[in-house]
Amino acid sequence: MISLQKSFQKRGPATLCGAGVIALLALQFFWLYQSYQLTRQQLISNIEAAFEQAYQKEQTYRIPINGIVPQGNLTIESCGKEEIRIIRHCPDPDTVTYDNIYGQSMEMILNRAFRELRESLIPLNLYCLSDLFAGELYERDITISFVIERYNPTTGTVLESSGMPDAAHPVTHITTTLTSPLSETENLRVNLQFFPSTIFHQMSTEILISFGLLLLTTACLGLSGQTIRRRAQSGATLLPTATEQPSEFPLGHYSFNYTKNELQSFGQTITLAKKENALLYELCINAGNVVGRDMLLEKYWEGTGFVYTRSLDTYIARLRKLLSNDPAVQIITIKGVGYKLTVQTP
Repeated sequence: MISLQKSFQKRGPATLCGAGVIALLALQFFWLYQSYQLTRQQLISNIEAAFEQAYQKEQTYRIPINGIVPQGNLTIESCGKEEIRIIRHCPDPDTVTYDNIYGQSMEMILNRAFRELRESLIPLNLYCLSDLFAGELYERDITISFVIERYNPTTGTVLESSGMPDAAHPVTHITTTLTSPLSETENLRVNLQFFPSTIFHQMSTEILISFGLLLLTTACLGLSGQTIRRRAQSGATLLPTATEQPSEFPLGHYSFNYTKNELQSFGQTITLAKKENALLYELCINAGNVVGRDMLLEKYWEGTGFVYTRSLDTYIARLRKLLSNDPAVQIITIKGVGYKLTVQTP
């Protein structure tokens, strides 16, 4: 339990912040990718709806149904659900029969019949349809390039086109195609081209949220960097270099050599533990002055919690016991502040 607390105290802020940043960036990337795909699908659906609306308007503007079929000039005969016959009464009467081999509803068959009747009287005007489609896109705040084509689905031959594709930046364009059948020999095709910025325009809310998360991530990285730098500057080693202080300290009948981790007295040599050596060094270089508890805890335990405080008290008690053979050498506790090493001269 102590080792876990110590590990967290030493690495906690930087490790947790670093892991959090990585996780946040990964989640942010995944979220933006999913949002991009969903927005793209929604954009295509909106474009399809705009084209369907434009196509319906073009049919209505071209010629109304009541203009195609004046009263008395056309007869529709139904033979149950099997087929319907449309008979045009004109100088050259003709009959068109629609077999319901796919089990379609009567409404679908009639729509097909009237659509083909329109096409036979007045062909589809691609330029009018293109203008109507552009208007529908404008109403939906969608900016794209498109070309509408009539083509033969069997041979792929383009019969008529409303324009040429925009080839200025083919690499950066996103392309897709919408198709709609006109008859057995003709289909309608819409070639769409748009920049990724068109999709990002629809993702304004997601982008703002992502930008906010990026700022939060940057702030967390800055905090982590400051923590690491502060700890690096606080003195990472338990032992100083020989150029900073003398290597030996006379302590009454004792002699302390911090480079060897040794305390000599009365003909005996005692090898000190690492923290004992470090704490005695701090007391020696500040002999006669108070050494703060918090400074010792931060420097050698990197924390000020209860567990570390008890550990410091234990090491101070060990040093007092090691120095107990010479009453002139005392480690005095300054309550609430720290410790002071005093050496009385005879």
